[in-house]
Amino acid sequence: MLNTKMLLCYSVLIIITRCLDGYTTYLATPDLSYELNPIVRSFSGNWFLLLIVGAIFTTLLLMLFFISYRNQDCLFQTSDSLKAYYRQVFKVQKLSSFNFSYKLLVSKPTIVFLGLSIPITLGYYSIFLIMNNLFIWGTYRLKAFYNFFLLIHKFHELIIIVVALLVYLIVANNLLRKGYLVCNNLRV
Repeated sequence: MLNTKMLLCYSVLIIITRCLDGYTTYLATPDLSYELNPIVRSFSGNWFLLLIVGAIFTTLLLMLFFISYRNQDCLFQTSDSLKAYYRQVFKVQKLSSFNFSYKLLVSKPTIVFLGLSIPITLGYYSIFLIMNNLFIWGTYRLKAFYNFFLLIHKFHELIIIVVALLVYLIVANNLLRKGYLVCNNLRV
């Protein structure tokens, strides 16, 4: 699924985007009064704590990413279809005779998959957060940005959440499809 070059590229992407997200957050809201992150809100505008927690979070996420990369061979399972591959990775089992009743077991492939997909998602999502911060910064300087923000401000937090979910679904789907294709010797 991932090779060493991709692992290093994604790791650099994560580190750079996390740093740029912090910097653009500072530009957009120096006192953190408009920060949407609930964890940051609990720090009451304390940049020092924010930076420490951000560094710890990024470090732990990168460690999980590297550990998952080393164990990604558990995701290499041949299967008849993409749907069957999803079931194998997530160890989905039927609970009853009804097709819509399933049980998801937390397994090594599931944890490894999450350890690969969440950091990659964070790298891409951070790009969106950087653009969002620059947009907020621009609302102080450009009337057009400010007027547009007035139109969307009621939905701003929802937009941030929906984009995060969409980015994760796209990354997860692409990672699973690539794993399925690689395991079944199909074109990637």
